[in-house]
Amino acid sequence: MEIIIQKLVMRNFKGVKGERVVEFSPTVTKVYGANRTGKTTIADAFRWCLFGKNTEGKADFGIKTKDAHGEVIPELEHEVTVTLLVDGQQVAITRTYTEKWTKPRGVAEKVLTGHTTTYMVNGQLYTQRDFNDYINSLCSESLFMAITSPTYFVSLKADQQRSILTQMVGEVSPASVAQGKQEFEALLQIMGEQNIEKFRQHLSYQMKEIKDELERIPVRISEQQNDIAKITPAEPVDWKQVEGDIKTTEAAIKRIAEAIAETIADQSKAQEAQLASQQAARQQVREQIAKVQDEMNEITSKHTQAYTAEMGMVRQQVQAASDEMRMAEKALAIAQQEVKAATTTIANTETLLERVDRAIDEFKARWQQVDESTLEFSPDQFICPTCG
Repeated sequence: MEIIIQKLVMRNFKGVKGERVVEFSPTVTKVYGANRTGKTTIADAFRWCLFGKNTEGKADFGIKTKDAHGEVIPELEHEVTVTLLVDGQQVAITRTYTEKWTKPRGVAEKVLTGHTTTYMVNGQLYTQRDFNDYINSLCSESLFMAITSPTYFVSLKADQQRSILTQMVGEVSPASVAQGKQEFEALLQIMGEQNIEKFRQHLSYQMKEIKDELERIPVRISEQQNDIAKITPAEPVDWKQVEGDIKTTEAAIKRIAEAIAETIADQSKAQEAQLASQQAARQQVREQIAKVQDEMNEITSKHTQAYTAEMGMVRQQVQAASDEMRMAEKALAIAQQEVKAATTTIANTETLLERVDRAIDEFKARWQQVDESTLEFSPDQFICPTCG
């Protein structure tokens, strides 16, 4: 699209009282004047007509005309018309700012109650939304500022500057920047289809998850230690003492049996008459010994089974707790390795990003150098060798 500025008409705009017309050359128009003679007013009028702002980007600024005493002249229409040649078609764009005066009931004089703004294109009335859409179809405000204000581009953020430059010279792909550089190519393989901003964002997410996991691991270890403490008996059974008591009982029984056998042997000859009763006594003793032996075996078996079962359960619980603790420690080690790897990746990525930014800056500098160069040629090169 080709747009040529033809004419600017200001009516009661800022310091212009009445109407002032500025004609523009199809190529270059230079505006000269001392301070406060209206140079900035021309630029403000042009941008206000199209975008409703002055050259500083302010929508609320003094467009009303004042008298010699600096007082605003009331009930004036403030209007600017810009005439453009768009692809060979003439377009007249007009913005009008009007005061709204009303006379309330019971008041003698009219009072200012507000303002209205009207928008016209080639004499046709537009709504504000349709007017803005039409202006954007011709030229967006950001593009207009980029080509009219020398301070606009340097005031933008880096990504906005990059967007404007890529619109002018074409997109610089990461692959073209990384070409021939192994570390850049390796970074592109890690990134996959992601752009640099998304890749850095995902790395920060991974770092946060790993840090959260590291904070949870000590709590889990503490919980396992508490579980082990709960299953450990407060007063452990002295199994050696139990075994000693059993042996002492067996020795006592053996002594009793030996004493009984010795007594019976000594009295057998002298007490033949009492053999039957002695036999009965011996039988009774044997039964008592058998009973004691059974009780001893029962006690031994009961204690042995309880000891085996309890120790087996304790061993299982301790083994389970130990396994879980080892898994937690292994997870902690893995998480620490991941944090270290992620930290290294982030550091390497930051370094690579700085290199990418420097490569882009060098490309911009080379482009600026080419853009600022002047094509020089001899006028004789354009003379036809045949006809002269």
